[in-house]
Amino acid sequence: MTRPASRGGAVVVCGLSSGVTLPPVESLVRWAPDTFVERELAARRELDLPPSSWMVLLTGNVADLDAFATAARQLLDESVPLERIGPMPTPGGDGTSLLLRTPRSHAPAVAKAVAAARGIRSAHKLPGTVTVRVDPSGALL
Repeated sequence: MTRPASRGGAVVVCGLSSGVTLPPVESLVRWAPDTFVERELAARRELDLPPSSWMVLLTGNVADLDAFATAARQLLDESVPLERIGPMPTPGGDGTSLLLRTPRSHAPAVAKAVAAARGIRSAHKLPGTVTVRVDPSGALL
């Protein structure tokens, strides 16, 4: 995703000096990005990672994250799959994160439940902070 060369766009590829070729670099050298993207998407589907799934990243302390995720789950119909991944340390180790994952087809329902859980937390003026990042586009991945 860059501007065309006619408009000043450029791509700079830096590789390892040991001769190891990384798949994204190889796809650029061979001018075959479609093959790379197809492989990458297949691998992400197999691991249930975005874009084949939809995620919400929560950060805060463990007790607040657990309460928030439980509240969001209770606001959903039982037929909506919602997987909890974590809690785990945030990159940098300065907090705790929890991922909520669902198939893309259930994203609207989970987004509504997360928004409602935030509203409930705010209305009850619960202590602590839970930061919510919806569909974090590769966070922690």
